[in-house]
Amino acid sequence: MLPKLRTELLALFAEAQERKAKISFDPGWDSNGFNETSRTEVIRLLSHVNLFEPNEPELKAISRKSRIAECVEELSAHYSGVIALKLGESGSRIYDRGQIVGEAKPFATKVIDSTGAGDVFDAGFICGLIKKQNLLEAARIGNAAASILISRKGAGHSRFPTFIEIANLTKN
Repeated sequence: MLPKLRTELLALFAEAQERKAKISFDPGWDSNGFNETSRTEVIRLLSHVNLFEPNEPELKAISRKSRIAECVEELSAHYSGVIALKLGESGSRIYDRGQIVGEAKPFATKVIDSTGAGDVFDAGFICGLIKKQNLLEAARIGNAAASILISRKGAGHSRFPTFIEIANLTKN
């Protein structure tokens, strides 16, 4: 979370929720390793979140549990939305209200640069939901977007996949 926004995020999320906005939240790795203060902040924020998009290390650090099922159970006491769990080369797993919906398998890819893969998964997942896909198909779109990104080198927009590229990959 951006340090300058940390003190404002709870109020910002509450106001957005009040205005009926859908909130997607990827916690990113906390440089403090999710100490008790940042862990508490994240848990408080979850009450305003519709889509929570952590990777496996973030989920385990926030929940203080070692097994994914335990992590999801722990967070379910504070959160009743969708968890789109990013599992790197294993794809992604989707939970809704603490219950597993299913897994989206990864696409075979030669990894050149994994920088930004989680963020691009998030964008693809949200895009899939906006396009009225179900949770698993949206996760598949997120996996495809991340797969394309990590197969490219370079900086800037040249690494980002297009809708056509994602559609072609998910068709196969």
